[in-house]
Amino acid sequence: MSALKDSKHLKIPLQQIELATRNFQECIGKGGYGMVYKGQLSVDGKSTTIAVKRLNEQFGQGLKEFLMEIQLLTGQNHPNLISLLGYCDEGKEKIIVYEYAEHGSLDQYLRRNNTIYALSWLERLKICVDAARGLDQLHNHVGEHQTIIHRDIKSSNILLDGNWVAKISDLGLSKLSLSGFDRSAVVSHACGTRGYCEPEYFSTGIVKKESDVYSFGVVLYEVFCGKLCFVDDGTGFLLSGPSAKDYYVKKKVSEIVDPGVRDQMSLESMNKFATVAYYCLHDDRGERPTMDLVTKELEELLQIQISSYALETPNRETSFSDFTVQGFDKSLQVRADSVISNLDSGVEDRAMLFDVDKEVALFATEMNQDVGNNLKLVKLVKDYQEINTQTIGLCDSLNTCLKRVRETRLLILEALRHLDDEDGAEENMSEKALENLKNFKAAGDPFTQDFFKIFNIVYRRQIAFLEKLQSKKAMLLCKKLDQTWLRKRVNSVIKRNKNNGIEVQKEVMSFMEVVSYVGMKDTGRIQFLVNRLQRDIENFMRNAEFAIKMKDAVKYVIENMTEKLDTFLKNVEELEELANICTVNIQKAKTVNRITK
Repeated sequence: MSALKDSKHLKIPLQQIELATRNFQECIGKGGYGMVYKGQLSVDGKSTTIAVKRLNEQFGQGLKEFLMEIQLLTGQNHPNLISLLGYCDEGKEKIIVYEYAEHGSLDQYLRRNNTIYALSWLERLKICVDAARGLDQLHNHVGEHQTIIHRDIKSSNILLDGNWVAKISDLGLSKLSLSGFDRSAVVSHACGTRGYCEPEYFSTGIVKKESDVYSFGVVLYEVFCGKLCFVDDGTGFLLSGPSAKDYYVKKKVSEIVDPGVRDQMSLESMNKFATVAYYCLHDDRGERPTMDLVTKELEELLQIQISSYALETPNRETSFSDFTVQGFDKSLQVRADSVISNLDSGVEDRAMLFDVDKEVALFATEMNQDVGNNLKLVKLVKDYQEINTQTIGLCDSLNTCLKRVRETRLLILEALRHLDDEDGAEENMSEKALENLKNFKAAGDPFTQDFFKIFNIVYRRQIAFLEKLQSKKAMLLCKKLDQTWLRKRVNSVIKRNKNNGIEVQKEVMSFMEVVSYVGMKDTGRIQFLVNRLQRDIENFMRNAEFAIKMKDAVKYVIENMTEKLDTFLKNVEELEELANICTVNIQKAKTVNRITK
């Protein structure tokens, strides 16, 4: 087959595939045109778990998709696209060999009755970012003036590997087309899956990159709602592109968000995610964002959500391993599993780990010099006690932040007070301010809704965070970490590796990378939120000033209109008098005319 001439180096003998799959013994699913089997194949001298898709000749269109998928995946090396490991084309056997996605497809985690594993909101965001990057690769980075239109984007075609990295799969329906000059379009008679296809396709039969964007918007709402498109789960809400857009337009997206992750979302995260998904579903193709823009928006949203974790107050004891599962990159966590397997000291406040990476880096350096030197281990434990001093420094930074927040809050209350014509009592200022804010919104305020709700949440969390750090319990926790946590970790690493200093260094450096990732400076996170809050406050102040000016302007216009109305009425009276005079003169003229005749 000439279509496979560039992929000959990937050809695998049928006998080798039969051996790898134990003669197609373990079936793990059904693909678009055949069965999928699990197997073990030697790749570059290493035993690798594989997924084998075997074409069933009963499927009439399978051969075409078989050739297309091999052609498109050959040479594609992207972490968010499923990797093609090889293929077999012997007689009637048409087989494609992929990397194995250990955690299966995304759709099985988006059912309300899912009992496999409940994805957190942060994990869902990370998966969406990965999938967006994969689709962006197909649209914009496969070659000069070329683009790949997937044509069947859906949650079941987004696979999750052992590190929970999302990968776009099933390119059998995809098309390679020229991009630029408005040529990135394909006339097609087979496209996608019901519920994920854009409305334009059914009337024109033409698919473009924007068609994939629409399908991706449906997937985003599936992630948001925790339910699959066009699947009735008994909740009374049937998810589809139009129904999701309807809830967004009516500002009711909070009613359809997955209850399992609602408490994990910040208000900004919920609204921005729903907005990105909404514009992906725009009726006009020209108004839909490109995938590079969607990717950028989701990446920013992921960073915002990660930053919000610094202000969360846990309602239960949380272990370090719990923290990494709930909040951060699973690929980093898996790499450090061997190091943190015994680490479960009941850490109650994530902020206590904010600078551990420095101590671990020091530990790695010292262990590389001399693994068996117990004196250096003792020195390390003593050095680690500096976290107490750093915690006090963090408290000082928080005090400064809180002072600025209190000052800006007073400015807001003062600005709101000026929106009212009447001067109320001092003790009623807050109530009156809230009332004025509602009136201001009702008049068409462009300022972010629910500002005070956000403000109070941030304010309360910062106070609680500060009090927790200053408490004796926090100091006792530091002491517990000094005496138990680090020593236990060190002894565990040494015991497993004994005299192998290189292995110890690798494990600790891997652990350090995890801690560095999850332990970003809390002061920096809070500062980020305060800066964002201040920008919102500045916007509010400008809106307040504008409202005052508008009120004065309206008052001025009304006064001028009153004067002009008075003048107009006087003119009307004069005109009526003139009309009466004219009427009299006409009667006189008629009388004179009769007499003359």
